[in-house]
Amino acid sequence: MRKISILIIMFSLVICKSASAGYGSVLDNNNGNKGQVLINSGKDNGNSDVGTWTDSDFLKGDKGDKGEKGDIGTAGQDGTSGKDGTNGEDGGKGDKGKQGIEGKGLKHPLELQYEAVIKSWKKVDLSVYYIRDFNNETDTLGVKVKHYWGKSWSERELERVNARLDALENK
Repeated sequence: MRKISILIIMFSLVICKSASAGYGSVLDNNNGNKGQVLINSGKDNGNSDVGTWTDSDFLKGDKGDKGEKGDIGTAGQDGTSGKDGTNGEDGGKGDKGKQGIEGKGLKHPLELQYEAVIKSWKKVDLSVYYIRDFNNETDTLGVKVKHYWGKSWSERELERVNARLDALENK
């Protein structure tokens, strides 16, 4: 390991020596400004040359001619517009509704009424009825339920007669 590290150090020194500035250097007076270049004075001072800072304007050439104007490019192609859709068809007209029967105002009624009692209990009567109105040409048919809440005159009279009969029989 020690041999490898010594070899690396020696190799590095050789590389650094060969990469240095070479056969001498240029000395300057350290008063250069931005945009200036260091120019060798031409005097030979051994391993060092002396240079001075000089404005770089002399390196610029003459101004070139203005270039020709370029061609105008071709215009791009317009895209195509999509086709318009077709309009839908209008729906058909609906069928006309049926005419209703014209109502009639009631004229003076001339009625014939018929009622038939089907069944009769003590407090309830069940009957059917039919009514014919000749002036207005109407017929009515129905069922009627009649309920008696109190006693009728005939029931009260019948009870009185029965009470007298009972009194006569018991004498």
